Amino acid sequence: MNDDFVRRILQGSMEINGPKFSRIFERPNSSFSTLYKNTIEPRIVYLYQSKAEDPQQVIQFDEKDAEAGNQNSIQYSLVTRLFAKRPGVTPPLPQSMDALTFPQKHTAPPEEGQDLPAPAEAKAPEAASLSPVEIASFQVSQVYSLLGPLSRRTDCSNLLGV
Repeated sequence: MNDDFVRRILQGSMEINGPKFSRIFERPNSSFSTLYKNTIEPRIVYLYQSKAEDPQQVIQFDEKDAEAGNQNSIQYSLVTRLFAKRPGVTPPLPQSMDALTFPQKHTAPPEEGQDLPAPAEAKAPEAASLSPVEIASFQVSQVYSLLGPLSRRTDCSNLLGV
């Protein structure tokens, strides 16, 4: 049997984040960080996936081949994150543009008795700046299927013979 099998699945999703609420906490005596920021944001994700035709013909090589079938669901969640200001986490920004040396435009050589312009001096690098680092996050979410229940509950008492 040399018939080709083509699987067509339509899939789309949309995600809405926010609004984000935040509060900054100052802890001057903390040895880990003196500034903390807590954010709370709602999130909604809509997912649509069409039903695969003849899923038993698909040979499963990876997770892409194990399609879950028809989905039409909304996931809503509440996400909270905790950030801390820590030194030296991100690389420092480049020095200002005036400290960089660019080639001069083509100009006539200086005349006799005229001095050459002095080279630009490099500025000293600034002290290590603080940058935010996410140190914890927590998410509570629930999925609601628009097609019906996501799973079927079976009565186990019939299976046990009770």
